[in-house]
Amino acid sequence: MFDRFGSEIAYDFRAELGIDVIDYFTGERSFVEFHAFLHELPTHRKFKSALVLDEEYAGYVYTEREKARMALEEEMEELEDSGEEVDPWRRPALRSQEDYTPELAALHILDEHIQALIKTVIGLVTGKSGPDVQKHPRPYTMIDAIGLEAERDDMHDFARRVGLRKDKPPA
Repeated sequence: MFDRFGSEIAYDFRAELGIDVIDYFTGERSFVEFHAFLHELPTHRKFKSALVLDEEYAGYVYTEREKARMALEEEMEELEDSGEEVDPWRRPALRSQEDYTPELAALHILDEHIQALIKTVIGLVTGKSGPDVQKHPRPYTMIDAIGLEAERDDMHDFARRVGLRKDKPPA
């Protein structure tokens, strides 16, 4: 992992912990400590942001999550209709978690709730629908993308099995 994300790890160790990564390779510090610190780095910093955009890591995490989910549930929950004509299987552009701090996430949630409250009050007072709630963009990682693609594949497979969709003839 260090060979793939070395510069991000080195930067985060220096910026977050004030530690030079070289100390671990010269024997001044223990690799047990390195491993512990590595996994405690904040998700909005360079290393964890790069890690969740990595396809190999995302595949591993997704597989582990699926194993846990299948042990707890036998059926997937259906997507709720939003009333809009949106393709739920389209793959959004990846967005890193870097600089998406917990504070920023909380502010986005608060802003969206305030907008929803304003829409409700306008609807009650005027009898007309208020302005739509503008959602803030959230990080979208490779883990999310692989999960969405797997869900799409499952739905297409189900549609073929029940006869709603026919396999395309080979070209």
